[in-house]
Amino acid sequence: MDIFFLFVLLIFLIIALVASAKLVETTFVHFSHRFKINSFFLGFVVLAIVTSLPEISIALLSSHESPELSLGNLIGASIVILTLIIGISAVKYKGIEFKGKFSEKEVILGLGIISAMVLALADQAVGILDSVVLIIGYGVFVYYLYKKFNGQKMPAIFLDLDSSKPIKLFLRGLVGITGIILASAYIVDIAGKLALGLGVSESVIGILMLAIGTNLPEISILLTSKNLEEEELAVGGFLGSACVNAAVLGILGLTSQGFKIEGFVSIVSGSVILLFSILLFIIFSWTGKKLSRSEGILLISAYAAFLITEIVILINQSQII
Repeated sequence: MDIFFLFVLLIFLIIALVASAKLVETTFVHFSHRFKINSFFLGFVVLAIVTSLPEISIALLSSHESPELSLGNLIGASIVILTLIIGISAVKYKGIEFKGKFSEKEVILGLGIISAMVLALADQAVGILDSVVLIIGYGVFVYYLYKKFNGQKMPAIFLDLDSSKPIKLFLRGLVGITGIILASAYIVDIAGKLALGLGVSESVIGILMLAIGTNLPEISILLTSKNLEEEELAVGGFLGSACVNAAVLGILGLTSQGFKIEGFVSIVSGSVILLFSILLFIIFSWTGKKLSRSEGILLISAYAAFLITEIVILINQSQII
């Protein structure tokens, strides 16, 4: 099959995947508000999980045949969130303060979860023990957030409620879930063929293409947030999505019963940039409790450096093959 056709088909499937996730997101947000879930917890945990449904679905469907595709997606998606998306947020609103709705403590704890994901890859494999630790670590983090914010009154802000009837919303959610499963299945198949056609590892496809595609829900939230107050809550959701990726890696490791990383070169470069981004975030959150506009530009530059590195690796791998 022609490489260009595979490329176009993959983009189409990613768009379909994101559109399906949006349907599910609307349903979850509506029912979460109906059950009076705290809005910070809703943004940091519930919405983060829902916007991560594309990553979760790809992980489950690729775990036996091509776990590296999902691994690349998870690493790349975390980098996109911590550098490009949050960096653009800081530039857009001339800085983001770590106070009020989420503090530097929540940021540090979240970054610790993400760091554990990177450390799990150090031995060039994802084992059962690594997976269990990642899942438990995320579960403890969610429990901490629930205990801290349960009962606190906060406005829902950027989370628009759908006025449709519950049955209609429920059916819409079922359609969305069906779309996610079908689109993810085809994405795994097409991405594998594209990697074979280009002569590169599937992890490169996951890092370069799926990472941006599966983060389109987060990008849409960034573009539609209207003021700094909305942006602060949105950033909590972004960081929550990056934390979810650590738990998804744990799920990937369990469902695949552990796996070795074949295309480790591309994962190494991504891991280095991810650790660098985490270090920057820790420094930012401890210096004045604010991510400044210039620091946001630095984060965007880190993503540009990552992108250039991965493209060079892609070209070199293609030439070797």
